[in-house]
Amino acid sequence: MIETRRSFCRVCHASCPIDVDVDVDDAALPGGRVVAVRGVPDDPLFKGYTCIKGRQLPEQMHHPARLRGPLRRTDDGRLEHIDSATAFDEIAASCDPSSTPTDLGQSPAIPGRAATRTRSRCPSHERGTQASVQRLSTHR
Repeated sequence: MIETRRSFCRVCHASCPIDVDVDVDDAALPGGRVVAVRGVPDDPLFKGYTCIKGRQLPEQMHHPARLRGPLRRTDDGRLEHIDSATAFDEIAASCDPSSTPTDLGQSPAIPGRAATRTRSRCPSHERGTQASVQRLSTHR
């Protein structure tokens, strides 16, 4: 049985309203399998519009190569699945503990997307644009 649920697209910042068709009889997935996404025709702002990225959400969600959790590269170059707690612990262990978000002029009290832009002294972030800008601004 197909059930239509009202939601919003999370692909970009526009958050377009969408109607999501879900096959609730698909026992393989809790909550059902998303089979189609379309715009909401009676929405006063978007008037049923969705971009191609939003309409392709079902294919992205159920693609066999989609990452479903954290991965760690082994010494021989393969990727292995690890649990989230282990991933966070390993990332934290690779960071300089003297670096905090407030050291970089950002508030640690405001979680969300802005917090993901915090660049600490972690090896994985050293190649980032913001880290480069910070290095340039401190070496005048």
